[in-house]
Amino acid sequence: LVVATFNLVATIIGGSVFSLPLGFEKAGIVPATGMMILAAVITDFSLYILCSCARRTGAGSFGEVGLHSFGPQLFLFTSLLLFVFLLFVLVAYMVLVRDIWTPIVNALFVAPFSSSPSGGDGTYSLLQGNITLLVIVASLSPFLLRKELHALRYNCYVGFASITVLCIAIIYRAWEKACLDDDDNSAPAAALKWYSTSLDDLSYAFPLITLNFLCSFNIIGVQASLINPTRRRVRYVIDGAVGASFLLTYAFGLAGYLYARGGTEGNILLNFDFGDKLILLGRAGSGLTIVCAMPMMTLPCREAILEFVRRARSGNMGGLEKNEEEEMALFVPDGASYHAVETTNDGSSETDTSGNINDPNSSSTRSQLIHVGTTFAIISTCYLGAVAAPGVATVWSLCGSSMAFIIGFIFPTACYIKIRTTHCVQGHANVRVVCAWLLCVVATVGAVICTVQTVWRTFFAGGGE
Repeated sequence: LVVATFNLVATIIGGSVFSLPLGFEKAGIVPATGMMILAAVITDFSLYILCSCARRTGAGSFGEVGLHSFGPQLFLFTSLLLFVFLLFVLVAYMVLVRDIWTPIVNALFVAPFSSSPSGGDGTYSLLQGNITLLVIVASLSPFLLRKELHALRYNCYVGFASITVLCIAIIYRAWEKACLDDDDNSAPAAALKWYSTSLDDLSYAFPLITLNFLCSFNIIGVQASLINPTRRRVRYVIDGAVGASFLLTYAFGLAGYLYARGGTEGNILLNFDFGDKLILLGRAGSGLTIVCAMPMMTLPCREAILEFVRRARSGNMGGLEKNEEEEMALFVPDGASYHAVETTNDGSSETDTSGNINDPNSSSTRSQLIHVGTTFAIISTCYLGAVAAPGVATVWSLCGSSMAFIIGFIFPTACYIKIRTTHCVQGHANVRVVCAWLLCVVATVGAVICTVQTVWRTFFAGGGE
């Protein structure tokens, strides 16, 4: 159970934690603390009922829960939802890569050969940042095109360790700064913001906070990995993982805000001097983790959109098996045919000569072109999004205010209500069903309010950071 709990914690802690101090700055310490507790509690409940849905239906994945609950249309919708969500995650990761690695690259390769005093101190132009990001993305191309990334399976553990080290460093810097401010009466520190009465700030902060607990896509796999996945053991893993994640992220967010206060950036690392050696270790470790995470996000993103196109065009949205020959036919123009090879009982191959016969390698070539073209389209779109984004917190807030609400709360509660009311005679009398109804309604309203506020703040009110 300890291993399963740690695995879940490692998947929960991600790049969104760098924007968490901004959530404290916007909402204030007291509301942000309440939001953290609320997000942890409702996430814990949502994960448990999602596991309950999987147990009751035999579903092996997030999408299959939707399939067994509402049919193939929801299964198709989850593929599209996963694709869009991962696009936002990739955009945010690219912004973080630019923010973290550009000062390092400048200090190592630009500043020693430049007559300008800037560069070695961590300052850089936006053009330098975008060029650095482009070079890093181009260097990652072999990994971005891979169809399996087994070698990077331990990346989440490295990320968890880096965030932990960084959290300890930020706590120390916040404590150190508080002690210096107490000793230096001539330069009083900026006043702490205990609470905010602005609905705009509160609705901007809550998605940033909620996103730090999102792990709905992973929990069913964690449940399946348990040797004896009883309700009690699953509850133990969920409670332990959410509780440990709460402690780490709360300490990170609060310490980051106490250090930066009114000047808190969307990426807390931007508030620290590049020459701060205590922060540098966590900065480099986190930067390496995020770089390695980009291929791991690209792979399911690509598979999700190809799955969506395949099922949408074939009309076979309900089947869980994957027919490669049918999948290839989706991308063949009408009236054309492709070369199919069947294996006979004696192991020899026969060619299906029905229709027009193309080059035997045409199917494989076309599949490779689709693979490369889809990957290029995803990465190019995300790169342009990262270049245009005003900051990583804006990306996380947009992602958290809409998709995170749907994935983390609305989808699990809706599926649980449907399954319990369909298979149980007294389903509506169940306390969990009542709580699920309440969470589903509140989350839907919250998603609308937060999304409208975030979109207005980002596109019509001068940016969100």
